[in-house]
Amino acid sequence: MRENETHILLGPPFHRHWRGAAGYSIKAYAGGDVLFRIGRQWCRIGDEALVLVNAGQEYEFQTPADSGLFNFTIFLSDADLEDCWASLGRSELALLDDPVTKGAGLPEFFVTPLRPSPAEQETRRRLRELAESRTLGAAERTEATAELIVLALRAQCHAQGQLRRVRATRQSTREEVVRRVRRAIDACEADISKSFSLEDMAAIACMEKHHFLRRFKSVTGETPYQFLLGRRFARARDLLLTSDIAVAEVAQRCGFADPATFSVAFCRRHGLPPQAWRRLHSTERR
Repeated sequence: MRENETHILLGPPFHRHWRGAAGYSIKAYAGGDVLFRIGRQWCRIGDEALVLVNAGQEYEFQTPADSGLFNFTIFLSDADLEDCWASLGRSELALLDDPVTKGAGLPEFFVTPLRPSPAEQETRRRLRELAESRTLGAAERTEATAELIVLALRAQCHAQGQLRRVRATRQSTREEVVRRVRRAIDACEADISKSFSLEDMAAIACMEKHHFLRRFKSVTGETPYQFLLGRRFARARDLLLTSDIAVAEVAQRCGFADPATFSVAFCRRHGLPPQAWRRLHSTERR
């Protein structure tokens, strides 16, 4: 790998154990978890989490022996990182008027586990299949790598936005607050059908209940109840549009007490009962 060239590592892990520092990178795996120590923080990276590492930042990891791990680590060139980061921070109109992003500067990543989006998981799945079948062409590899970079940096932008909303004198305090709140968010999103109380979420974040409530709202702009409800409705819309499963099962998978409660709540938010909404939007998509 040449210096200042973006490069993705695909396939089984190259190291059983590694310690040191390198350039900017995105650490991601599928098929299992790898425990990373980045500075003083420990992160478990795998199917449910990725992490972005700063240039020159010390990190260490050890991969489990005889695992089915598949590596998606991307080492970023300064030029590609600067270009992509600047493009995410500018409006569509500004990018059309002036596409030049050189000189915008390099970011300082907020090192925290980030949950991969469905789009990122799908890109990883496709890339892995092509790599394992030995049908991955150079153009497809470059395009998929660029897509993964954009999605990871977009998640980093979101995390930094949460960080800016927390009022605290010390940067380390703000970072710790966001990490704990995100820990509770990740637990909820991992099983949206489960009923999470305020006490449950606060315990996951290792925070006192009322302190957690204040900090959760400062980080996300919503209360835990509003956040969970929004996520459940988003999951319900996705299931209604992309599957033929019954409305009662959609309600169960999305954590609603019963189909009637789901139907009333869905109608209140979207103006139509679930089945009618499904018919309308299925027709629009066709």
